[in-house]
Amino acid sequence: FFGDPTPARGDIVMFRSEELGELLVKRVIGLPGETIELTADGDLYVNGEYVEQNFDMKSKPYQAYGPITVQEGKYVVMGDNRGNSKDSRDRFVGPLERKMIKGHVRCVVFPLNKARILGE
Repeated sequence: FFGDPTPARGDIVMFRSEELGELLVKRVIGLPGETIELTADGDLYVNGEYVEQNFDMKSKPYQAYGPITVQEGKYVVMGDNRGNSKDSRDRFVGPLERKMIKGHVRCVVFPLNKARILGE
């Protein structure tokens, strides 16, 4: 990790799923101790309050999730392509322990025609 090692909501992080044998990149949506719910319409609620999601969620329909309370020391992650994503809703991924998160994703380099620095 560069900078703050504590993942925050909205951060894009990478982690290795041993069960899937893959390196995955997902967005943090739930922090330890929070109650998370994603509706079938794609609306995100944290502790019962609606959270604006300022990115293009590409596919529908969404798989509803929760409400669940995130255990201490764990994080809930979801892909921006919520209708087709291996993420915390998947039994092979689930909420992540902090030690599973390997770093923040800061830029996209492939495909080259879509290279960009995230957050700009």
